[in-house]
Amino acid sequence: MNICCGKTDGGGVNVDILKHKRIKNFKLVKDIYRLPFKNKQFDSVLCSHTIEHVDNPEKFYRELKRVGREIIIVIPPLYDLGAVLNVFEHKWIFLSLKKKHSKLPKYIRLPFARFIQTRLGQINHA
Repeated sequence: MNICCGKTDGGGVNVDILKHKRIKNFKLVKDIYRLPFKNKQFDSVLCSHTIEHVDNPEKFYRELKRVGREIIIVIPPLYDLGAVLNVFEHKWIFLSLKKKHSKLPKYIRLPFARFIQTRLGQINHA
């Protein structure tokens, strides 16, 4: 499963809360914290550049673990400061120099992101 797929076809079931364009095997979901799939339904779940946007990374990760056997999380690594410090879109900084993870890395709230996003709104690239 490719969760929060955006405009990409991950080659399996592509899942998002918004349909951007015609994508094969697409499933529209209403709630990323309550996915409409069975326990361990997927051999692998790809979560690429998504978890830094969500309100509750722990809860989202638990739901990914529920529906998938193997979890692959791709995040902006700390050395990519332009991505890490994106206060207009991201809510969290993940404390890792690696891009790819199989477990949820430690994270902290991105300073000023909540303030900026509540006043200007989070940017939507739909």
